[in-house]
Amino acid sequence: HERGYMFARKISSTPFPFPFAQAIELFTFVFAFSVPFLFSAWLDGAVPVAAFTFVTSWCYLAMNEVSRMLEEPFGGDANDLPLARMQYEFNRRIERSDYADKYGGDYLKRQHSSVRTTS
Repeated sequence: HERGYMFARKISSTPFPFPFAQAIELFTFVFAFSVPFLFSAWLDGAVPVAAFTFVTSWCYLAMNEVSRMLEEPFGGDANDLPLARMQYEFNRRIERSDYADKYGGDYLKRQHSSVRTTS
């Protein structure tokens, strides 16, 4: 379990390189503004050009937003991991296992009586 903790800590403490994130943002908007010109060269009519431009640009902007949300999974947003609840459930599973009987179930009971379980 210590190894898993260290991996989670590594993910949470290693920021995504800021210049790379800015370049992705810039290129996404350049793409979104240049796509209408490309589609107008290949398609006839304003409606198909507008529809394909909207869908294509929206998909790229949505993927960028999802990647920004996944960049920090340990915060307090609605999409973040419920760490307190996960720890509480993990402690409950240990208590019900043979491990708790052998290595101190009383300690775990005292620990998660002090943990709040807000989701």
